[in-house]
Amino acid sequence: MPESSTPERVDRAGQALTPEKSPELLAVYGRLLALYNEHLRSDEFNPYQSILLIFLKSFNPALQIRIWRNFRRQTAPFWNTSNTLPQGLVGGDAILRRLEALDDQILRGVAECSRINLRRLLRRSVLGWLPKTAGVLAVLIALPKSLKEGFGVDLLAILTQVVPLGVMEMLRALAIDAFIGLVVGSIGNWILLMPRVGFVQALDDLIAISAAHRGTAKKE
Repeated sequence: MPESSTPERVDRAGQALTPEKSPELLAVYGRLLALYNEHLRSDEFNPYQSILLIFLKSFNPALQIRIWRNFRRQTAPFWNTSNTLPQGLVGGDAILRRLEALDDQILRGVAECSRINLRRLLRRSVLGWLPKTAGVLAVLIALPKSLKEGFGVDLLAILTQVVPLGVMEMLRALAIDAFIGLVVGSIGNWILLMPRVGFVQALDDLIAISAAHRGTAKKE
């Protein structure tokens, strides 16, 4: 059997979104993700590709020329109208048409699924845990100075007297290793998850646009 073309796979995925075939909200939302992913996979300039894949493609001169031409086409309207949607919501028209086929109740449920999924994904990304980790480290670093200025307690001097020199050196080495691990882990997390975060955010924006349009239509 010959392999189905991308438009055929996308069309089948879109047909599966109808409430009659899949009333479960999680299933509908999952198929929306799959449908949008199919559209982006067929786009050579997909802004939510893997960063590693984009790096490998950067060695292709012909592709770099096409990317530059596409970039110029997309950025020219931005400087004229300040419209970021053509870049951030690539393939969005097809998804909006699929969203229009959903009834109001399912659309509201899908919007909530999208919000929860985005929130959970952000928690796993650098944007979710790095600020909290950096805040804790900042408090620990500022603690000795605060104690010394506020209460006259020199915490570092006390630790130097109580803790053996060898242990202090080991703790210092562990702190440096932990900092390096945090930096490397943050970079790795950013490389792996940030394209996924952008992809889910784009779909969430499309769902919000569809819901807002439907609300406006009702008022009219």
